[in-house]
Amino acid sequence: MKSFLSIFFILLSYYSYSQINLIDEIDENKFIFNSFFLNDSILLYVKANKKENVILYNLKSKEKKIISISKKIVYRATPSFDKKLIAFYSKDKIIRVYDWLNDTILVSFLHDNKYGPYMKFVSEANELAIFDRDDKQLTLYSIIKEKPIKTIDFEGKLFSLDYVPHKELISVTIENGYETQILLYTNDSLYLKHKIVIGEDGAYSPIETKYENLMLIGTSSSVLLLWDIEENKIIKGVYANEGNVYSTLFFNNGENFISYGQDGIIYFWKFDGLALISGIKAHKGQVYRADRLDHSNIFLSMGDDEKIKVWELKNY
Repeated sequence: MKSFLSIFFILLSYYSYSQINLIDEIDENKFIFNSFFLNDSILLYVKANKKENVILYNLKSKEKKIISISKKIVYRATPSFDKKLIAFYSKDKIIRVYDWLNDTILVSFLHDNKYGPYMKFVSEANELAIFDRDDKQLTLYSIIKEKPIKTIDFEGKLFSLDYVPHKELISVTIENGYETQILLYTNDSLYLKHKIVIGEDGAYSPIETKYENLMLIGTSSSVLLLWDIEENKIIKGVYANEGNVYSTLFFNNGENFISYGQDGIIYFWKFDGLALISGIKAHKGQVYRADRLDHSNIFLSMGDDEKIKVWELKNY
């Protein structure tokens, strides 16, 4: 059986090289906290360095520019939906909202959090959702008013925080006892609109699909789940990456997507029927994060091998 699977994956990988092209690679020999595109020529990454660890990288010239955000190490970074603003959290326990186009800190405020908060922009970058893992609270912070406007309490351990832009919902995934819960809140009043219990398996942020009522969920048990949020039930599950399936990215107007996870493989799928097309070994160790360049077939991946790889999809 193992020999059959090995032959299958070799053939799958061979086919994948005709569909995917590695167009750039950044090797910092440091763990990468996060990386994402800002436009078609600039990406930002945060590396595990004691200082000066926020880098702007030009995909065309290959030049690197250090951004001075804090005298202390920056741990977290998240972009606004339009990629004009970036929120950073650093070891000095300050959240800073940075306008990278004008090289200006717009807002900065103290957020004393032992483990570092999870952050996501909502409502076209006017507000920031902040999950405090110490106090187990979700707070909406107004960037314009420069103050928190609403806070709700949680029980359980946070798995992930994300924003669902076309539905204008904030997704929170928590582990509470022996079950994992995915909660979807409105971005204005933090009203709980949808909730589903996955069970004992860990789960990650649900991802929008081309269908209004369907979302994809990666789990810690090698399975991708298809969630009908209107019927509030899982309607399909397929095996994907071995171990943790961290997330997915969609292409081709939602017709195709990739999944990535703990096994270091990027799989390519057709969404209708959740049909596997191909797969490629992208990194040594896990692929723990990826980002797509808007309105394109280009994406980046980050892996345990301390590399950022930029890929182009072809013939999909």
